[in-house]
Amino acid sequence: MKKNKYTTEKDIELLRIEIEEAKRTNIKSKRNKLVKFAIYTLIYLLLFSTLISVFISKHSGETPQIFGYQLYIIRSASMSPTLETGSIILSKKPADATTLKVGDIVTFSQAEAIITHRIIEVVNEGSIKYRTKGDNPSNTPDVNLLSPENIKAVFVMKLY
Repeated sequence: MKKNKYTTEKDIELLRIEIEEAKRTNIKSKRNKLVKFAIYTLIYLLLFSTLISVFISKHSGETPQIFGYQLYIIRSASMSPTLETGSIILSKKPADATTLKVGDIVTFSQAEAIITHRIIEVVNEGSIKYRTKGDNPSNTPDVNLLSPENIKAVFVMKLY
């Protein structure tokens, strides 16, 4: 059978449709690559800025923060059984440390130590102070009242 040497109008139209489809696919592919590149760039910038922030915080003697969140390791059994020794907790710097309530678990500094205990009483004698205690049943309430300015963070969740 002899094949036609000439391209018909129908063949030309099918070729045009195929070329247009290929162009659309190529544009979508380029757009997807650009979106992926932008997302990866943002992730890398976020990780890099977080790393720099941690180094600066550590160098200045502060607790590193990421978006106001801090990680702490429980180093004693004072919060057992709620938080066992070795637990890693996520805490957040409070917006206003004078608005905390009974039952909140706070991390605070006292005599060069970092302590995590539960607020058991809010004392208002002209200014707000907190009485704290570890959850361990053998603990007694802390002797010193806690000032809001000594509160570093409020417990959010146990990670490990």
